[in-house]
Amino acid sequence: MTGRSPASGARIAGLDLSQRMLNMAREHAATARVSVEHLPGEMREFHLGRQFGLIFIGRN
Repeated sequence: MTGRSPASGARIAGLDLSQRMLNMAREHAATARVSVEHLPGEMREFHLGRQFGLIFIGRN
């Protein structure tokens, strides 16, 4: 999407309300051998105590 990856030094975090989706994301990250922080939460009301340079919200 942005060309950034953990290999380029970008830190990636994923947020989802669904534990099932977080589990699927963990499996995909493990298969791809990338480091992703998976966090449970509601996207309208989350506070992680840090800022992000880019936020991507996918929709299907």
